[in-house]
Amino acid sequence: MTTPRSEVKAALDRLNGFMSQADPAIIAQFDPDADVLLAGSEIGEVVRGHTDIGAFFRAIFALPLRIGWHWDTIDAAAEGDVIWFFAEGQAVVTRDGVADARPYRLSGVLVRRGVTVIWRQFHGSEPRP
Repeated sequence: MTTPRSEVKAALDRLNGFMSQADPAIIAQFDPDADVLLAGSEIGEVVRGHTDIGAFFRAIFALPLRIGWHWDTIDAAAEGDVIWFFAEGQAVVTRDGVADARPYRLSGVLVRRGVTVIWRQFHGSEPRP
């Protein structure tokens, strides 16, 4: 049975897959609407619109590292075709074969488009220990 939590988990898994492969097709995971928003955990990582989000990921993929996530908890709810969620876990940054995990929180809004969900808002943060 599909639940909001299982849809969010699937979206997070897809995002990890694109990130691990540095695949620019990741942009298809984001709503093409001009109001789509990605707010990363670093200063300056606030981008709006499909075009700018694509440029953001191309810049990330050009770095000598890979970023992924491991989620410990995912809370999700839905109303109609809109799903909102909060997840806690770790961001895993791998550089030169060495992985460094750090606490990470992610909240977001996903929208159903056919049989899948795509990102409408991504908001990540790295809480201080």
